[in-house]
Amino acid sequence: MMKIIQTSTVGSPMNEQKVREFLGSRINLQIATIDKNGDPIIQPVWYYHDPDDDKIYVITGKSSQKVANIRRKNIVYFNLDEDAFPMRCARGKAKAQISEDPKYNVAIVRKMVLKYFGNTEDPTAEQMLDTAGSSESALIELTPLYYSAWDFTKH
Repeated sequence: MMKIIQTSTVGSPMNEQKVREFLGSRINLQIATIDKNGDPIIQPVWYYHDPDDDKIYVITGKSSQKVANIRRKNIVYFNLDEDAFPMRCARGKAKAQISEDPKYNVAIVRKMVLKYFGNTEDPTAEQMLDTAGSSESALIELTPLYYSAWDFTKH
């Protein structure tokens, strides 16, 4: 069960079903990590949300700044919002783990590719799967501690 807290006084709160539907959309997730100087680093990424275990997955390079930051501090913040008003928004805080297991990573990235491309035959989709299967990639697994979500499309 998702922990959803309401932090916005505008818009309509989203229930768990609505948050799950929103997490299935094909928008970017903004992930925020903390660098070695204590400064936030925010990056847009593609992601896959597994509704069965409420995990969010992001693929990246093993030597990326995101991975280095998570190895130092495994708490991240994330945000998703639509780019046109009225919009829906969801944000939260999560514990992060890093997987460097290519077989596991490819299985998750295949789901991500299907979400964004609808198939695995697109050249970019093939490249993502190849990269996920290499020893240079890492999968970030986010376990949300809570969500805050609201919907401006509802009055």
